[in-house]
Amino acid sequence: MAITKINTIAVASLSIIGVLFAVIIIQATGYAQTSLPSRSLQIADPRPAQTNVNYTVGFSVTGAGYVLGSFTLLFCDNTPLIGQPCDPPVGFDASTAIITNQTGISGFTIAPGATANSLLLTRVPSFVNAADIRIELSGITNPTNKGTYFGRIQTYSSDDATGVAVNEGGVTFAITPPIDIATYVPPYLYLCVAVTLPGYLCSGAVGNFVDFGELSANQTRTGTSQFLVATNAGAGFVVYVIGIPPTSGNNVIPAMTTRGPSQTGVSQFGINLRDNSNPDVGNDPVGAGSGTIAPDYNIPNQFKFFYGQALVSSNTTTADKKFTTSYIINVNRNQKPGVYNTTLLYIALATF
Repeated sequence: MAITKINTIAVASLSIIGVLFAVIIIQATGYAQTSLPSRSLQIADPRPAQTNVNYTVGFSVTGAGYVLGSFTLLFCDNTPLIGQPCDPPVGFDASTAIITNQTGISGFTIAPGATANSLLLTRVPSFVNAADIRIELSGITNPTNKGTYFGRIQTYSSDDATGVAVNEGGVTFAITPPIDIATYVPPYLYLCVAVTLPGYLCSGAVGNFVDFGELSANQTRTGTSQFLVATNAGAGFVVYVIGIPPTSGNNVIPAMTTRGPSQTGVSQFGINLRDNSNPDVGNDPVGAGSGTIAPDYNIPNQFKFFYGQALVSSNTTTADKKFTTSYIINVNRNQKPGVYNTTLLYIALATF
């Protein structure tokens, strides 16, 4: 009689932190006596004190249009109303801003003399038809403090913002701290081993002894066990088997250290992970997982047993996959009598 005992070990570790930034761009409108249609001010990054931020100012020319030669952009922290005192936002700096893109119009440049909160954009005065104008500015430093801030836009027919403003209006924008979202994805390496595993549930595992009964030189004795493996390790997993061939005192049933067929009358102990017909034992793997059987254990009716050798591996994450280990034992007529047994240890290692 030979008995095989099967144990399991699973090892895995991982720490993942996901960080996301959620930002809000707020557009609002102001009001002036001569209203500038469809005005807006968008910022690409609303975090306080953020540097080199893109600001996009927009407005529309409606109806028959007019001569447009310049417009001013004034940033305030107290009110968007034109004609009221303007308090510069603390920490805000647009003095080194540059134009990176303009749509709906062309030819605008930033005139010399820009201050921390005031810009004059100029072009050769010319007639503009109905258009949605967008000017993108970069190199701006956001205000130091979170809160609501304002921009004042005035358009002129002259190229230096002199004379009476054609249109004007206020806009609102918000400086807000980011929303940091952190989450943890726990690592897992799932391995269970038993004589029988119903479905894909380790909780239903049955047995950890395989009884081969009475050995005979005229008959191959067989048995099976099963193991289930799954992992979220990005670089996959490897399942090894560790143990010695069945022994009784100093007597040993030799392991099949090279792959070969089952031979009655020849003392040998071997395994594979396939459905075999000679002898009739085992099942092919089942499940959606990606584990691949090692070549020496992946040929029906060919068996091997080598201490510490990899049985199954995958190079990526894998869903549940169940494997059936088929065991064969043959003995010759000179095999010493006794109770032969061994303990096999299945080990799964994951690479995160």
